[in-house]
Amino acid sequence: RLFKSINKIELYDENATKAKIMNGFKSIAKSAKPQDVFVFFYAGHGSLDEEQKIRTGTVRFISFQQM
Repeated sequence: RLFKSINKIELYDENATKAKIMNGFKSIAKSAKPQDVFVFFYAGHGSLDEEQKIRTGTVRFISFQQM
């Protein structure tokens, strides 16, 4: 085995709200240790901005301290 344990949070479809995703990140941040590996996988079909216009992909990297 590569890892001693694997902890995962899975959110699908309408259950994958911004609030639930952020709560998942915060939960992981509370329990993660410096030697842990964190993987975030997102698969989607795009999104709409506030004006209901199609938005192109944007990736931002933030630290847990910024959340």
